[in-house]
Order: sequence, then C-alpha cells, then structure tokens
Amino acid sequence: MAELFSKKGDDKTLDNFIPKSESDFVKYVELISHKLCLYEKSYHYIELLKAVMRLSFTSLKAADNGKIAVKEKKSSKKRPRGLKAMGSMESDSD
Repeated sequence: MAELFSKKGDDKTLDNFIPKSESDFVKYVELISHKLCLYEKSYHYIELLKAVMRLSFTSLKAADNGKIAVKEKKSSKKRPRGLKAMGSMESDSD
C-alpha cells in the first residue's frame, strides 16, 4: 500500500482524498484510522485519541454532540462499587 501522504498517481491519501459521499467518508475514516493506528504502541496513544476527539467535537453544535456516542464493550466481570472498589484501588497501587 502506498504511503498515506504520498503524491503518486491515483492513490487515495489523506492529502489528496476529498470525501463527498457516505461511502467516501467510510474510506476516509479507514485512511485516518490506519494513520493513527501506526502509533498504538506509544505510551501517548490514548492522549492522542482524546485530543483528536476533543478537537473534533469543538466545531459541532450541542445537538450534534448528543448524536455521537461511543459504546464500550461491557465486561462480563462485575466491578465492585463503593467501599469494595476503593479497597481494590488501594491494593492495585501497591
């Protein structure tokens, strides 16, 4: 696969691809995701994703922000609540 920022031929890159249709945006998401995933081993990767989301949301209207929801997979293991949770947090830091 050609590099994402290359200028060769008809390859779709982040620099030369302008999404217009829904399917174009799906392809664009794949390009962005591929570029970001190159850094997933970095200690700072989570902060990168948080910053991208924060900066992306700033231009949206409040009504549109509510339409976007990121669902996390539910853990099959129940997490302790209240004092039990605090006790397990203390033991994790030892």
